[in-house]
Amino acid sequence: MQTNAKSDQKLWQELKQIVDRELSRRGESHFANISVLAKVVTILILIVGCYLAIWRLPPSGFWLSLWGILGIASFFLIVNCAHDASHGRLTRFSAFNSALLLISFGLLGIDGQLWSLRHLSAHHPHTNIVDQDPDSVANPFLRLSPHHPWHQWFRFQHLYAPLLYALAFLHTAFFQDFEHLISKPLPYLQRIRSQRAAALRMASVKIGYLSVFVLGPWLLTDIPLVWLVAGLLTQQVAASLVFVFTICLNHYVMETTFYPKNAINIEGHHLRHQLLASADWYPTSRFWCALMGGANAHTAHHLFPGLSHRHYHWVSQIIREFCVQHALPYNSFSFAEGLSSHFCFLRTLGRSNHSEMKS
Repeated sequence: MQTNAKSDQKLWQELKQIVDRELSRRGESHFANISVLAKVVTILILIVGCYLAIWRLPPSGFWLSLWGILGIASFFLIVNCAHDASHGRLTRFSAFNSALLLISFGLLGIDGQLWSLRHLSAHHPHTNIVDQDPDSVANPFLRLSPHHPWHQWFRFQHLYAPLLYALAFLHTAFFQDFEHLISKPLPYLQRIRSQRAAALRMASVKIGYLSVFVLGPWLLTDIPLVWLVAGLLTQQVAASLVFVFTICLNHYVMETTFYPKNAINIEGHHLRHQLLASADWYPTSRFWCALMGGANAHTAHHLFPGLSHRHYHWVSQIIREFCVQHALPYNSFSFAEGLSSHFCFLRTLGRSNHSEMKS
């Protein structure tokens, strides 16, 4: 990152002042408003409705589709509720934020507190830095950074990636949570005060999830176990595919920059680091920001995580204009362009020669 840290810091302070002034002019708080809370309640009602219908209806193709809707609704609860809650910006009440964080992720068997720790302590400050960002840790299945080792089978990753993407939430719930808590591959896990308490909470989330969605209906209804397992897999696959094919556009595209471990000094370069490492799709659209909980306006989120996602459409407009004014990089595209860029990213990194990638 060959730029002047003092100059970058000055620009960062200027951008923050512009956003703060606009927030003050609008008379808005940093937290969610009644429309966001109403959206969260609506999603919860949809989830409860699907769940109750699953208990009452006989297994069928329509019955499985309810599991799919349940999974997609659970994903939207995460991006609209749990994400802001993890940053303490859903409500002013930390206990309420923590409860909604656990419930939202728990609907897919994921430990929300552990995810929040990964997200806040590693992903945000070390975005796209290999082995420091938990989303940029090398794995044997997909090559997602030019600084990861290359294997021959990666040449086909743009073809088989969707099959792996369908298992994303299952992997997080029943592998990644355990891997991160037990093996401690990342330094952020040193912040866990009690390993025993964390392990108990994580186990409770897994047992609770399987009890609510499989064991309970199996014991208390006539639904065969094989149908319940099929339903659970449908829920997970539906949530995973919507998750990956929207959230992957935030970082894993040709336009973003990736960094080797300890190769850059991000001190004083926060603004430029996040502009280079993040990408947006339809970031100034009020509709898409409301639907996606601001996940599509990812640059705004990484620069201003202390704001509720309801502000990101106008914050993104300010960022875009500021970057044009000061000749700063800014990655933004349509959803279709982002999806195309993602598969180009997979193809490029699948080659042994990755010189086309930014790094």
